[in-house]
Amino acid sequence: LIPGFTKVVHNVYTPEGAESFYVDLQAVQKGPVVILLSRLPIKCPPAPYEMAMLIRDYLNGAGKSNIPVQIYSPEPHPLPVAGPEIGKMVEKIVTEKGIQIFLNHTVKEIQSGERRIVFENGKTASYELLGGVPPHIAPAILKKSGLLGDSGWVAIDRETCQTKIDRVYAIGDVVAIPIGDGKALPKAGLFAELEGEVVARRIAAEIQGKIPSATFTAQGTCFMETGIKTAAKITADFFVSPLNIVVTPPSEEGRREKDEFEKTRIERWFK
Repeated sequence: LIPGFTKVVHNVYTPEGAESFYVDLQAVQKGPVVILLSRLPIKCPPAPYEMAMLIRDYLNGAGKSNIPVQIYSPEPHPLPVAGPEIGKMVEKIVTEKGIQIFLNHTVKEIQSGERRIVFENGKTASYELLGGVPPHIAPAILKKSGLLGDSGWVAIDRETCQTKIDRVYAIGDVVAIPIGDGKALPKAGLFAELEGEVVARRIAAEIQGKIPSATFTAQGTCFMETGIKTAAKITADFFVSPLNIVVTPPSEEGRREKDEFEKTRIERWFK
């Protein structure tokens, strides 16, 4: 969907792309190293900023602190669903690590021969290494199913995760859950997990001949890695107005909590 994207961009939203990006990162000489958001919405809104901060720490540790790390994004500010105040807070965390953020930049094409990114606002940017977040769209099978709403994603009841078809539920990145002001709930792994629990409980209740009562509340806590050793905690309640979002400053304790968060889920799901 983005001319030139598949030729030179490491798709950092796939395991293969992330691994190939890391291989090339080790060989970077001058930079800049660029993380590019191509379109909105994306899965896990903090992820590109996490990537940039991890890259910055890696380069610093490799004695390459002089190599620029940059982020280009069509967003008006980081994490736009959280509002401008949280966005400014995240932007401050990122820029204080020496990372440049270029907002309101929507990519038009990537010129591989010149190692140049062309944006719809007429500006251009060069790169030595480019990690890209591709456009995220619903799978073709959902288009054929008739489940997609006007947003291009599956429309569901935000409390039950029920689609317009009786006894058919949808969860995770394929859904669009409105939260007010024309915004949608972030496509975050935490919410996919919580939605899944609600759906499981509702299906179990139906099997048992009971009236389903489990509801999704859009309340939860996740973490944003702010480097190799630190993480910030983000606690949110997206169904209240105004939104209630609290960001705990980056700390080593936050990183330990994030590692534990990951560990418990790996053990629960895969062991």
